[in-house]
Parts: sequence; structure tokens; C-alpha cells
Amino acid sequence: MNSQSRPESERRQHQRFHLLPGLAAGPLVSLKTEGGVVLPVLNWSYGGLQMAVSRAGQVAVARLDDNETVRATLHLAVASEMSQKVNFKVVGTSENTLSCAFVHDTPDVLLFMRPWMECLRRGSSVTELTSDAIKPELAAAGWKIWRGEGPLTLSARDSARNDESSPPDWLLVFPLGEGYAEVGSTDGKLFSRQSIDNDGMASTRMQASNAKDVGLLNLALMYLAGCAAGSVPETLCAKIIDPLRRDP
Repeated sequence: MNSQSRPESERRQHQRFHLLPGLAAGPLVSLKTEGGVVLPVLNWSYGGLQMAVSRAGQVAVARLDDNETVRATLHLAVASEMSQKVNFKVVGTSENTLSCAFVHDTPDVLLFMRPWMECLRRGSSVTELTSDAIKPELAAAGWKIWRGEGPLTLSARDSARNDESSPPDWLLVFPLGEGYAEVGSTDGKLFSRQSIDNDGMASTRMQASNAKDVGLLNLALMYLAGCAAGSVPETLCAKIIDPLRRDP
């Protein structure tokens, strides 16, 4: 194998992504063992994950630290509930965390993670545009824009100009198949739509979707979680994500 082609794929394979903490609806990802221990996931990769452990769970966690394969269920609580059976081994513990490595029974056992990992990766690549790169009327209205790989764009009205009790106006544009999709909120009203032409990213024709299209909301949530690990303030991402997880 050409060694020059390995670094990027190896980096992606083992890149670890932090998940946004402090959400009102609880963690985006959690793990439940067959023994009933439920642990919030702090960060994850294709190789394994790290979970938070409260003092109350120390006794239960100690039973896991025996180098034996543990069967568990990984729960993703985004706009819909998803779960996946996984096997892992504990590889490290601290007073407040538990680290484990997935046991790969087959090469494709963790393929279910691919779309979520890709969303997190692309989200973490965003950087904020300078004010002179934004249309003057948008900048004057308090909008900030972040752009990253994909192409991926998040636009949000400056939270400092909004009432703290009201959700910010925002728009997330992300790739979807050969085209792209938009999910956003204006005056607290959620909307989603996707391109309907065959010319993909060059298309300007959009088709409105159900405002609560779970498939689009799930992708948007993971992109936003990735943005929080990048240059977008966590507080802003949390204010956007929390309403999306309620009454999807």
C-alpha cells in the first residue's frame, strides 16, 4: 500500500470528536450496559469513546474494569431516538470518566456511525467569516456566518441582539446526496427544504419539506454539534439544538 495515502485516512479513522455538553434535553449520545448502567458519552471515535461517571456510579463502573468484553447499547438522542448494539472493553478510568475501546467483531460493525462522524468532522471545520466578507445588510442586522467543508454554512443572528428567552434566527446549509438541504428557524418557526434539481449545489430551486423532517433534523443536529467543537460558541449551538430535540 502506498504509505503516502495512509495519513489522511488514518487520521479520520482515529479522530476523536467531543460532543456538546450541558444540553437541556440531556446528552446527544449515551451508553447503556446490559447491567443497566447508563453513561453520558463525552467524546467518541470509530475506535472507542469516553464517558462521564458520577460518584454514584463508581461501584457499578468498577465491575466493568476487568478487561472483559462488555455488551451495551449506544443511544443517539437527536431529533429521533436511535440505538445500536456494541461491544467494548474498558481501557482507562479516572475519578470522573471511563474510557473504552470498541470490539470490532466484523469490519462493518460500526458503519452506522459514519454519517454522524462525518457531520461532526465537517462541522468542526467551520470558521467565522470576517465582517467585510458578509453582505453589509446582514452584518448590520447582527448576523454572523461560519463556513466549512462540504460546503457547509451556518448563519445566525447575533445572540446579543436577541432576547435571552427567545431562540436565535439561524440557517444551516449542508450537502445532501448530489444536492444540498437547508434547516433553520425564523421568529421561532422551524423550516427545512432540499434542492430538487439535478445540478446539485448549483441548483437554486428548493422544495419545502416537513418542518419536522426527522432525517434532516438529525443531520442538522450533528452538524451543529460539530460546529460547537469548532469555532461556533457552544452557548449559541445549545440554544439552536435544544429546541430541535423537543417535539420533533
